[in-house]
Amino acid sequence: MHAFNPSDLIGLAERLGKDGTEASDRTAVSRAYYGIFLIARDLMGVKAPDGRAHRLTQEKLKIRGQSGLSIDLAILRGLRNESDYVIDRLVAPETATNALNTAWRMHRALNRLRAKSKRRPARKK
Repeated sequence: MHAFNPSDLIGLAERLGKDGTEASDRTAVSRAYYGIFLIARDLMGVKAPDGRAHRLTQEKLKIRGQSGLSIDLAILRGLRNESDYVIDRLVAPETATNALNTAWRMHRALNRLRAKSKRRPARKK
């Protein structure tokens, strides 16, 4: 059980995305990414305490047969990097909307994956 639910970051991103300002759109993209990244990282059991966790989470998703989720996470990370660091270009409101749609779609898929892994009995070695 988490003291904080990363899904709340996606909900916050959704509220920010409705504000209609550049700062809100940038922050919405960033929070959508981090919310879904934290969920995926925990589900994949990645424990790296540094920036490697982002790449390792993508790799573990791919290894678990979730290449589409791995690609989506990489795309969201790229959007997050642009939103957080590239200030000489505007972030279109559609970018925030697309990031949110992707994050919620991934959220549903990761929840299904979590439920599926809980139903599967552990293998004996």
